[in-house]
Amino acid sequence: MTICCVCIFFFLMCAFFVDASHAASVKSGTTTRKEQTTRVNLSAGTALITVYDNDSWVYAQLQSGGKNKLGTAINGDTLLAELGQKKSFTVPVKKAGAYFLYLHGTNKGATYSVQQIPAGGKLKSGTPRLGTSYADNTTYVFYKIHVPAKGKLRITATDASCRYPGFSKIKLKKKGRLYSGEEYLFRGMGYSTVYGVKKGTYMIGVRSSSELYKITATFTEVVPSKYGKTKSEAAVIERNTPARGVVLAKTSTARWYKITLPESTRKGQKRAITIKASNNNKNLNSGIKAIMLIKKPKKGFIKRTAVVNNDSFVKKLSVFKNRTRDVYVKVYPKNGTTGTYTITWK
Repeated sequence: MTICCVCIFFFLMCAFFVDASHAASVKSGTTTRKEQTTRVNLSAGTALITVYDNDSWVYAQLQSGGKNKLGTAINGDTLLAELGQKKSFTVPVKKAGAYFLYLHGTNKGATYSVQQIPAGGKLKSGTPRLGTSYADNTTYVFYKIHVPAKGKLRITATDASCRYPGFSKIKLKKKGRLYSGEEYLFRGMGYSTVYGVKKGTYMIGVRSSSELYKITATFTEVVPSKYGKTKSEAAVIERNTPARGVVLAKTSTARWYKITLPESTRKGQKRAITIKASNNNKNLNSGIKAIMLIKKPKKGFIKRTAVVNNDSFVKKLSVFKNRTRDVYVKVYPKNGTTGTYTITWK
């Protein structure tokens, strides 16, 4: 509860600086009386109301109502224009219909505008869009995106006013079914998460404590490399040639790779194997788990294990004169991880 309150507080502090570049204009004009009511037709989403007056005070209130009459005030009187200051405020609109903008002040001639940020819609890869979840942290709104091939889908949601999203949660659906479970977007990951996906249409569900946020979904195609299902079928990784993998949600398949380190050309020479992962933020114990079976100089293998969680892991191994050294790498998702990975050596 404390986190939610803090998030809403930050939003209110920043609400006057909303980036409205993605909002649709609904109505604008100039008041002809000191007290004026204007009808506006709004769809579900968030209304952004802006008022300016150069020499007086103006208060604004959005009211619900019937076809030709006022109804209940959605927000209290908000001081918007104050001696030449242009100010804005937002009001969640959960139901489409007719609403009324009630303006009253010490003078006539104030200019006003009403803009609409719709709840949900379509996303284009790499293009930010202004979104809204009504700031109640309980209602999911969905954004549709089409993925043309197998690869990586990165989703980012930042507060549209002061870049401080506090309580955004994301979930992904495909064909009406939950593709990946709900997860938080948090500061340590840049308010973003990554999914491994294949061709298809996906629905990104968002609920947030911020009324307005900027959401971006960016798809990057990844062509997976061959892999083996067992150690004896391990696919060979050549030097400086990355082996790439896409881990889809709800899969647990292990993938095997083989690296043959060449003979040393100088005393004390080492070779580096690097594993990198971009994955979702389901929990801190998620990631791409890698098990390395490293050939010993005389007999058997030694085992080394690492979990790569949105990071990279580097293992440096000694190589020997007149002797190659085999390394088998087994990778698989841990705790429901979805995302992509690469394995390279040099």
